[in-house]
Amino acid sequence: MLEPREADIPALFLVFVVLPLPAYVLLGKWSEASKKSERVRLLAQLASEEAVRAEEMVVPDIIPPVSSSKNNVHACARCSRPTITRLQICQILF
Repeated sequence: MLEPREADIPALFLVFVVLPLPAYVLLGKWSEASKKSERVRLLAQLASEEAVRAEEMVVPDIIPPVSSSKNNVHACARCSRPTITRLQICQILF
């Protein structure tokens, strides 16, 4: 039967006891770090989706016409048609 020599016992102790302890600790820290980074990535994705939804709610779908005062053409306050003054029909209704 094989028996270990005295010189093999410290080497076996080193390989089976001392080296696995730091490896176990480092792997545990690595696992925690990967879980934290995944959580941060998920929170960042949720925040960006919420920002997009909030921006869609704020920005109107239709951009109102801009009146240009170069040609004395303005928009009617009631119907937004181009005109010099308020349209007569709009003056009656408004």
